[in-house]
Amino acid sequence: MGWHAPPERLELDNPLWMMALELWAYPAFEEACLRAQDGGVCVSHILVALCSTQHGYYWNGKEPEPIRNWRTGVTEPLRAMRQNLPRDGTGTSALRTRLKQSELEAERLELAWWWNVLAGSKDGFSVDRMPSQGLAMSNLQNAGISEPQALAELWLSLSPQN
Repeated sequence: MGWHAPPERLELDNPLWMMALELWAYPAFEEACLRAQDGGVCVSHILVALCSTQHGYYWNGKEPEPIRNWRTGVTEPLRAMRQNLPRDGTGTSALRTRLKQSELEAERLELAWWWNVLAGSKDGFSVDRMPSQGLAMSNLQNAGISEPQALAELWLSLSPQN
């Protein structure tokens, strides 16, 4: 199983990426996502679930194989390398910083790829008229969150457009 590079013309500063930056600025949201990640949930799936909700789409939770291969072959190994370095090791701090920057750029490419899917083919997405909280809970559950109500409520409290 190999991975392929993302498509050439991705919109890096897309609505999904902008939403991720906006939400990550809230410590409670960041902490909830990192706890979910520690439990095996992919943070990009949480973001895709919420962005889908914001645009009125039900997401079935399926990840296209090329994006999964990018995440498991590029983003996650960068994260693992960074996490294996000591936080306060003066000899490794520059390397840790570069790995963190590379991990963030890999995540940005991953989210741009997701946005390309969401804005394009809609494979795995369908229009849903369910109220935002119910749709968010459904999409978050499909993203792997076992008890999505608290995260859905937090997201709704942080997103004035919902």
